[in-house]
Amino acid sequence: MISIPIGLRNAIETGNCVLFIGAGVGSHFRRVDGSNAPNGRELCELLCKKFGITYEDGFSLAQISEIVEKRNNRQVLENFISSQLSNLTPDESFCYLSKMRWKSIFTTNYDNCIERAYQLNSSPPQKPISYSITSDVKSTHPLIDVPIYHVHGYFLSGENPNIIITKSDYAKFRYRRKM
Repeated sequence: MISIPIGLRNAIETGNCVLFIGAGVGSHFRRVDGSNAPNGRELCELLCKKFGITYEDGFSLAQISEIVEKRNNRQVLENFISSQLSNLTPDESFCYLSKMRWKSIFTTNYDNCIERAYQLNSSPPQKPISYSITSDVKSTHPLIDVPIYHVHGYFLSGENPNIIITKSDYAKFRYRRKM
């Protein structure tokens, strides 16, 4: 049994805790066929196979994505990544997170599995409100809403998902954050 420090447990129980979700939770997401969502390495391999790139250990998703974008175009890259991450369903363990109140949720994931967990919950304590760029952020009511900030973009955010995936994207992102 994991022992959670009393201060953290109190913050979670009172809804005064911020949740951060990163790429490691992908093993809790299932495709329509029941297989796991691809992790970063598998996504690299899928991109290489689809676009005829020789995969070598040590290549990052940002590097492979940069190659795909330069050889094709941004829309082709985003469409492929979106196709690999769409229609995912979170498992019961992940859905448990939607039963608690959060001050806000931050994620580096591009998918909608957090939002999907709330949809699958028959009585969620809060309504998820998703954002992918700062200019879209609106005031929310902490007892009713939970803002979900997709730090690296979000495929369901509309016309421009603002995905940060290539080496160039990360360089621009770091430059803007520094300002």
